[in-house]
Amino acid sequence: MAEKVTFDTANKLIICKPGVTALNIRIDIYSDTKEDWLSTPALNKYRFPMKVIGGMDTAPGEVAPLYCYLYNGWRLRPDEANHTLKLTDGALLVYEDTTIDPVVDTVGYFNVRVNSYVPTQASLLAPGLLVDVKKMMYNDAHKDGNLVTIKNDDGTTWKVFDITNGRIRVQ
Repeated sequence: MAEKVTFDTANKLIICKPGVTALNIRIDIYSDTKEDWLSTPALNKYRFPMKVIGGMDTAPGEVAPLYCYLYNGWRLRPDEANHTLKLTDGALLVYEDTTIDPVVDTVGYFNVRVNSYVPTQASLLAPGLLVDVKKMMYNDAHKDGNLVTIKNDDGTTWKVFDITNGRIRVQ
């Protein structure tokens, strides 16, 4: 059961519970959501609202940055209070368009500032974008000619085309 968020499936919202001012993207958003989706019949009849890339150990004491993509219209809504919401341990993005803010406004008139950390260790992966992945590693990736397939922990896959010199285009 997610400790810090609830889910509004009708409006496709992940809503912070009262008093929540910090969310660990890896734990509080991705892992807790995945656990709830798998164990709650009311949730698992809907498509899982996110995909992730990264987040696995790359070397002793090192972890690849986590990119958590909300998709199919899902967004995060902060607590209904004046506060600063701190998002840590990864980047929270909108899959369909990474220029869209993944955090929506509160329903009431509150001042909410969102502090988020975008990992700099690796380039952003988004459809149609060229990225440098020379130093990135994945749990399960294989190359077949120019096609590279990356499998995430949740079973989703990303198919990318190897262009040149470690740069790829996400499909």
